[in-house]
Amino acid sequence: EMNRLGMMVDVSHVADSTFWDVMETSKAPAIASHSSVRALADHRRNMTDDMIEAMASRGGVIQINFYPGYIDPAKVRSSKKLLPELREISERFSDDPEKASEARRKLFSKNAARSGIETPASMVVDHIEHVIDLVGDDFVGLGADWDGVPEMPEGLEDVSKVPYITLELLRRGHDETTIKKVLGGNVLRLMEEVEGVARGLGGGRQE
Repeated sequence: EMNRLGMMVDVSHVADSTFWDVMETSKAPAIASHSSVRALADHRRNMTDDMIEAMASRGGVIQINFYPGYIDPAKVRSSKKLLPELREISERFSDDPEKASEARRKLFSKNAARSGIETPASMVVDHIEHVIDLVGDDFVGLGADWDGVPEMPEGLEDVSKVPYITLELLRRGHDETTIKKVLGGNVLRLMEEVEGVARGLGGGRQE
């Protein structure tokens, strides 16, 4: 039904098994709106190379999340120590998701402050490059998550710092075509393909 309506199917936040269900079921390419690379940082929110390859083979796009807790292996190890406290929060606020979300945010903020680990902005570009090296430059974008996480890498604290990514990609030898794709071109292409599938199924926006 999402395909018919022209809705993008977002696989960030889903279980691995749900991801593979989407790959099997969806006629339109999917998007991971704010996920990163599990081969570089072993967090369940990130995608394995097999997942990235499967999504790219269907035209999908993975937008790299900037959150240090997902992209920095040291921060991932630090956050795993919070699992008992996270379970306690889920149990305590099982009937109040807003309070649970706020409690988790405070816990992550406190952990970020006490960890003493500085995550460089270059780690975001490491994740972008991994996808490019694995499947090419047509399947990766930016999924910063500024509004959803307690900290950002040093040098990417807000949207005004996005030019750093352009400069770093240039420094690493990527050309203007690739950079435009990463900065938004790939997602615009994905949107067009999703709309095309919807029209073929008799739904979505009609030209």
